[in-house]
Amino acid sequence: MSKIIQIDGRDVKLATNGATAILYKKEFGRDFFSDLLILIKSLSGAYTATEEQQNLNLNDLTYEDLSHLDLTVLYRLVYIMAKTANPDLPDLMTWLASFEEFPVADILPDTLENLYGLLQRSKKSRTIGMQGMNY
Repeated sequence: MSKIIQIDGRDVKLATNGATAILYKKEFGRDFFSDLLILIKSLSGAYTATEEQQNLNLNDLTYEDLSHLDLTVLYRLVYIMAKTANPDLPDLMTWLASFEEFPVADILPDTLENLYGLLQRSKKSRTIGMQGMNY
């Protein structure tokens, strides 16, 4: 899955594929899905998702939600999706420093939408998975 977003007036292509989680682990020494779940949990008060759409309202975040929010995780996730789309990107710090502004509130919904695609299973795979379960 890929999407082009705007960061500081520049088009940045974000992509995810089967190698994204491995690339994240190689780049940062951390588990991609653990960090993704940390981000989702910290945003749970502001984020609702259905099969049809995802909604994010940062005004709904509580002080407790904010105390668990680690923007470093978001920066790493956005970077690794950009690096998945463009393997020639410089290291994280150099890439982030190339932006005068990095508007988290503006890029977060598109970022989560792209990441949500990695967590979704197709209806077909859910059906197949359930057929093998005999209790």
